[in-house]
Amino acid sequence: MPKTQRLQLKRQWAQGKNDMEKAAQEVLRLQKVFEVAHPEYAQLADYVLTGLFMCMEGWDGFAKHAWGRLPKNTLDWMA
Repeated sequence: MPKTQRLQLKRQWAQGKNDMEKAAQEVLRLQKVFEVAHPEYAQLADYVLTGLFMCMEGWDGFAKHAWGRLPKNTLDWMA
C-alpha cells in the first residue's frame, strides 16, 4: 500500500475516533444537566456512554490490527 494512502487511512481512522470522543463529551454534558431533575435520563445517557466506550475500544482494536499500534495521541494521525 502506498505510504500516502496509508497515511490517509490513518487520518480517517483518527477522525472517526475524534468524532466518538466528541460525542462522549456531549453526552456527558447533557447527563450532568439532567441528572438532578431527571435521573432516569442520566441513566439512559450512561447506557449511551457505555456503548460509545465499547465502540471506541473496538475502533482501537481495528487500528492495532491494521497498523500494529495506536497513536500516542489521536491528533498525531490527523496531520
